[in-house]
Amino acid sequence: PWLGGTILHMGKWGPEPHQVLVSIVSQANSLLMDPVEELESTDTALWRRGGAPGQSAPFDGADTQENAASIVYRTLCQLVQERGRAVVLIDALDEMVGGRADYSFLPTILPEGATVVLTCRPVRGIVGHICRRFRPSVLEIAGLSENDARLITGVTDSAWIGSLHQASGGSPLFLRGKGAEVAMKGSFKKVRPAEGDRAIFQGQMEIWSADPVRYHALCLLTAMTHVAGVQQDWLQGWLEFNENPLSAAKVRLVLEPVRGQLEGVEEDGIRFAVRAFSEFLVRTGIGKRDMRQVLVGVSNWLASDEDIDDTVVADFILCWSSQQNVPDRKQREVVQGLVGLLGDRGRVGPLIQLYRKWVQQSRSKLPKVVLLALEMAVENDSTEAMYELGRRRLSGRGIELREVDGLRLLTAAAVSYTHLTLPTICSV
Repeated sequence: PWLGGTILHMGKWGPEPHQVLVSIVSQANSLLMDPVEELESTDTALWRRGGAPGQSAPFDGADTQENAASIVYRTLCQLVQERGRAVVLIDALDEMVGGRADYSFLPTILPEGATVVLTCRPVRGIVGHICRRFRPSVLEIAGLSENDARLITGVTDSAWIGSLHQASGGSPLFLRGKGAEVAMKGSFKKVRPAEGDRAIFQGQMEIWSADPVRYHALCLLTAMTHVAGVQQDWLQGWLEFNENPLSAAKVRLVLEPVRGQLEGVEEDGIRFAVRAFSEFLVRTGIGKRDMRQVLVGVSNWLASDEDIDDTVVADFILCWSSQQNVPDRKQREVVQGLVGLLGDRGRVGPLIQLYRKWVQQSRSKLPKVVLLALEMAVENDSTEAMYELGRRRLSGRGIELREVDGLRLLTAAAVSYTHLTLPTICSV
């Protein structure tokens, strides 16, 4: 009761708009004596009904977006009424959906006593979009001072500190990296202060590359950066797939030299602590060609390891097959090939999850990779896939109109799906 109505959501906790919305309402209810209605990802108050029975599509149209924004507004009103204030902090917007999240679930006008704080790195597209939509007060946080640089690095030489501060702009990550380098080499005179963050990242990668097993772990973490935190048993499975079977204790030992570069180790959702490092790896550290080979390996592993949750596999395909996220065509094609591997192995679950997740993103035209997923699921006798593909073929919604194929698929679905009757097909 002594806490104000404060809510925190980190971008990497849940990057999708509906995940942020559910997080806000859930946290608010934990602070309220008279809670608002709890939301679930399939709540009909949020999501427009559509698709097969029990399925729905969030954020499909202005009505749903307005409804979502009104839910946040009412939640903030309730917090202000009970707690005297409401503060929502959404951190790391640039880590949400590749930095292209839809913020329409946030109301453009806040109730009196409510504040929403949004943070991100200075990514022009995100900052511009937020400023146009919400007209917020903008605060640019300055870097650390030269005196801070002295304290962090332990170096007092004025010329060296001045050069370091100018090159770093006062970036805490940069200063900490240089401080570690000074400590490792024993003298600041052996460290070039003006080298940029690329030099720091290169030094970090050298530590990863010094051990083949650690390098394999680096590759998996890079591939999963925008997908999910890597659980330790996934990492063990990945290493075993690469003929490096290790116990959980030995995996922790291998990661110890790079522990400071990671987060989520204790929570069993390992990620790079600094997203810019993963971007460096994809762009330069591992490189375009080698990254393709990494994706080949990860795709084959995901297809063969049934311990990985279906939703994680689906998220991986959606992330790496998106032209917006992945400019390299061959990298996209590698991951799109994972759909065929799943179909060949009869793994319908990830294929259906891929379609469901695409529907939740409410895009109009069915992408090639999602259509292939539905077709592969149909070949593996998935009733849901027959129904979904059938009704789309019959209506031409999102894909090429093929009425005969649509009726055939819906009939096949009705035969195996007991509650889909002939009247249901006729109504479709």
